[in-house]
Amino acid sequence: MLISVIIPIYNAEKYLKECVDSVINQDFEDFEVLLINDGSTDKSGKICDDYMAKDQRIKAIHKTNGGVSSARNLGIENAQGEWITFIDSDDSIQENYFVAITKDIDSDLVMQGFDYFEKHQKVKEFKYTVHCFSKVELINQLQLYPDLSSSCAKFFRREVVNKHSLRFNEKLKFGEDSIFTLQYLLLCEKIKTTDTSRYSYRLSDSGLTNTKLNLEHDKLFYEKIKNTLLEFGNRKFYDASIEIPLTRFLASLYADKVINSKERRGFLQNEIEENYTTIFNIYSNPKIKTFIKTAHFTGNYFLLDFLLKKLNRT
Repeated sequence: MLISVIIPIYNAEKYLKECVDSVINQDFEDFEVLLINDGSTDKSGKICDDYMAKDQRIKAIHKTNGGVSSARNLGIENAQGEWITFIDSDDSIQENYFVAITKDIDSDLVMQGFDYFEKHQKVKEFKYTVHCFSKVELINQLQLYPDLSSSCAKFFRREVVNKHSLRFNEKLKFGEDSIFTLQYLLLCEKIKTTDTSRYSYRLSDSGLTNTKLNLEHDKLFYEKIKNTLLEFGNRKFYDASIEIPLTRFLASLYADKVINSKERRGFLQNEIEENYTTIFNIYSNPKIKTFIKTAHFTGNYFLLDFLLKKLNRT
């Protein structure tokens, strides 16, 4: 079998049929579809069973709710294909999506273009040309956001995933696919981009910028991203990729009501010393920039910490 399509599902009855139909209606047929029902309380489970009953390529797996990462991980453990691709249950794939993988492929990772849709209207698109990159070339030309931030719109070799025991971090509620993709990319020699088809994202309110701040979670997300980025040994790629996770971590740091001032200043000092230019660019307020510069060069973080805490309260 060539391709395993893993679809994690939780209360997705509104869009699930559109998602699955976009897969089974592809001209290419050498694939399996793993519908991982993550404890849905709506009709998603029945929809999964109905599809399995009428199409032998489809397997429905039901589990207790554990989050999207646990669902994807269960899909990986049950996959049989040479390649693995992920589709979220409210998204879909466009026609000829599998053509990129049916051609002679000697790459470790294949990346498709993608479109963003809002109320069935395309609002943004990202296209690639047909090109083969080395890992070094790729990170010099593409960025974590948006190119590598999702595990969707990509084909991963199952052999590589299993050989290195790559799995999604089940402690994270978001950003887990960014870490998975980066960790997989570290293992790649060749990466192919293609223009044969694209992935269709349905925009929702559950993205990174709309998710409630939580210091424990956001600190874990930031540290995992940071440590993985550092393994690439490319400062330009690191600086371009770390800004969004770092911005969220800093916002959580000053939104948290429990952390004490000394511990908070310690985090702040450490991050400014490691990411001075990035943090300086994150804040647009001239007063904050002045205090960042002063703190960095004097080592006194009391005034900067006081100002950031005060601004968070207003």
